[in-house]
Amino acid sequence: MVPVRFWTGEKAEANARALPIVINPLFLKYWMKLTESEMDSLDYYLSYDKNLEETYYLIQEFMDFYNHRDYDCALEYLCQWESRLLGSAVSEALRPFYDTLLNWLPYIMNYFLHRITNGRTEGKNNLIRQIDRMGFHYGLDCLQACLYAHDRNQELIKWRRHQHKIELKMLERAKVIDNSVAFESKSTLAA
Repeated sequence: MVPVRFWTGEKAEANARALPIVINPLFLKYWMKLTESEMDSLDYYLSYDKNLEETYYLIQEFMDFYNHRDYDCALEYLCQWESRLLGSAVSEALRPFYDTLLNWLPYIMNYFLHRITNGRTEGKNNLIRQIDRMGFHYGLDCLQACLYAHDRNQELIKWRRHQHKIELKMLERAKVIDNSVAFESKSTLAA
């Protein structure tokens, strides 16, 4: 979206040029998850520039690519999307995205065969970069210590959630036992 914003910015009015910068998260959100007010805002902003609108819908169509269940359907959908992209007016602005897609295509398509992603690894890499930036480039020893502390903290949080679930189950069982004892005592009194 960023290259397209600058590319269309030359042709757009001065006030319209600043609009996408303010609502960047709105452009990145999947369209099926937009609220009514967000959809209205999006329509308003997309009406400023035809190229921005076309880019938005191409990216949203690409997000639908991962909703396919099997390899052949996904590949067919990707081919149709590629022909729409190359026939559009914004194909040059999305060229880096398209080149990256072609470069990693075999690995992307493996998702439809095995349903495994590298999201966890990417999350760890992002965490490492954030810690490194926050610490003004600590060094390897400090980074390892920070990652170790983060992992231990996450394990502690998971353990506490697990304990809380067990406590809730125990309370629920105690209520059931109390209710059954109370019911038995009422039935013996009535007899």
